[in-house]
Amino acid sequence: GPQAMWVVIGAIIVAAVYFLPVKGFWNLTSSFYGIGVLGLGLAYFSGVFEGNQPYLAIGSLNIKMVDLAGILFSLGLPALGFRVPFVRTHSRAGLTFWRIGLFLVPMAYFSFNGFVWPGLLFLVSGLCYLGMSRVSTSIFVGAGFAGSGLLAMRFQESIVSIQDLNGAIVANAHTDFALRSMQTALAAEAFAAALMVVMVLYGIRISFSIRDQRLRLMSVVGVCLLTVQIFASVLANLGLLPMISAGINVPFISYGGSGIVANFLVVGVLLGCLKRKSLVELT
Repeated sequence: GPQAMWVVIGAIIVAAVYFLPVKGFWNLTSSFYGIGVLGLGLAYFSGVFEGNQPYLAIGSLNIKMVDLAGILFSLGLPALGFRVPFVRTHSRAGLTFWRIGLFLVPMAYFSFNGFVWPGLLFLVSGLCYLGMSRVSTSIFVGAGFAGSGLLAMRFQESIVSIQDLNGAIVANAHTDFALRSMQTALAAEAFAAALMVVMVLYGIRISFSIRDQRLRLMSVVGVCLLTVQIFASVLANLGLLPMISAGINVPFISYGGSGIVANFLVVGVLLGCLKRKSLVELT
């Protein structure tokens, strides 16, 4: 069915990213940010909406572009942060301004439009990137407060209320509440939690083994994206965290093409970074 087709597309993306030559890999990851902007523009132009969420219509496929853009912005931020003249001229102030701008623009977009979940993913991964980019503590804290403050304005209205929770579980049993809807829900949640721990530990191991700083930053962001999704979805299905109305999908388990493609893209980037871990400088 459609889900199998999305899995095939995701597998093709992983293979394509993994087998790119070094320069092609760097150029592709540097373009992720721009692809996210272009995809959102095309989605609004196509006029396909569900609620206030724009979908990019490609033939019979409708891509939830906001969620995919959150992943593209997150993965593109570390690569694009190095592809500016400030790096070559060693203007630290200019480079910091550039990186903070790349961080705050998507945060403002997600927050003002009420897209809390992709905004939260981008917030956490972006702060991981900024922290490892050695920006000053005051700038890092300021960016964190600014991003969190933007999201906080829309967070309360995005939470599924207690009164609507049972209806949401039934309506979204195949997506947001995929773990809870399984007959062996407890075992599935335990498996997902164990997978999260393994992923974090293995991701940290990958990151510390990568010599090039840009690849290391991308791998940390990739691990962060997968970890936050698994952590939040497991706790939300257990009832320990509130469920966001826009949805917290369980990576590789929840039904839906956009999430499948986005997470396969993250895996492809992680494997691509691991493949090139011995490079001293990515050229």
